Parts: sequence; structure tokens; C-alpha cells
Amino acid sequence: MALNNNSKDPIYLTVNNGKFVQKVEPNTKGAIKRVNSRDKVVYELTFDSLTATIINIKTDTDNEFGKQWRIVLTDNGQIYVINLLCNSNYGFTFACALPNVDLKSKLTIRPYYELVDNKPKMAIWLYQERHAIKWKYTNLNTNGLPPLIQKKGKGKDKGKIIYDNTDRLQFLQEMIENEILPQLGHESVIDK
Repeated sequence: MALNNNSKDPIYLTVNNGKFVQKVEPNTKGAIKRVNSRDKVVYELTFDSLTATIINIKTDTDNEFGKQWRIVLTDNGQIYVINLLCNSNYGFTFACALPNVDLKSKLTIRPYYELVDNKPKMAIWLYQERHAIKWKYTNLNTNGLPPLIQKKGKGKDKGKIIYDNTDRLQFLQEMIENEILPQLGHESVIDK
């Protein structure tokens, strides 16, 4: 019997403007410099898609950006971790398609971003064997997904109608915990 040690560090990815983004050092070949939403200069590599197998999904509530799903994937011994804000279109669309994914097989994850009538349209599209994964939860076929709740805005949103998605996010969180995680059967490689 031989022990093998894969010393590759996980590659951490986020999504920005329809691309996967990996923060890197300034001297990294191909790095793009930009100023982020916090007015900090960052250097990043961008990617159109990722093809790998999901091995775990963790919920991170202890960070400065809000509640995130950390999707842990593997391909050829390399670990990838995608951080998706739960309260974003990227997180929502990922979770809506997730129940229809064959979790034992590789999938391709492709972020999408487009400005339509000066409004951003964002999504995560999932593919297996070159076929788009349909969403389990849609407006026409909710499959139990709670509706958005209309509320009157307060503070800076006073006088506006806002939509509360708290019940939806709780529903999707429970779906991941009760339906998806038992199918994966792996421990996370992430230390909180």
C-alpha cells in the first residue's frame, strides 16, 4: 500500500459580471487589475466556466459579505471552491437547478451576465453532457418554493415596494441540507 499526497491548494472562485474570478498576486501572468466595490485594487484571473464534480456544499455565515454557499468541487485531484452569495441571482439560480443535477457526474457551471434595459440579468447555468439542467423551481412550477413577499420599504427604501426572499432562501437552504448533502456523503475540505 502506498500513500499519495496531493499538495495542490484549493482554488477559490467568486463570480463577477458573468465570469468566475480567482484573486491572484499582481505579478501573475494574465492577471487583470480592477477596483472592487470596496474601492480596493485587486488582481484577478477570469474564467468562463468550470467543469468538475460537486463533493460538498457548506454554508458560511461568518464573513463580511453575508451568507454564502461554498460549493466544493473536484477534478483530477484539484479542489475548487466557489463562493456564491445566497442572496444573489447567482446563488438563487444555482440552487433552483441543483436538485436536477446528477451529483455523481461532472457538470459544467457557467455564470451569465447581461445588461437588459440598463438592468443586470445574472444567473448560473448548469450543464451535464452538453445539456442544460432545467430548474426544479420556477415561477410556473414552484414545487413548494415560497413566493416573494411584497413589503413597504423602510429607511432609505421608504416609499418603495421591496421584495423579501427570506422564506425562499430558507427553503433552498433546507433543500440543500436535506436532499443534496446526503447524496454527496463527503466531508468538507474547508475549515471555518
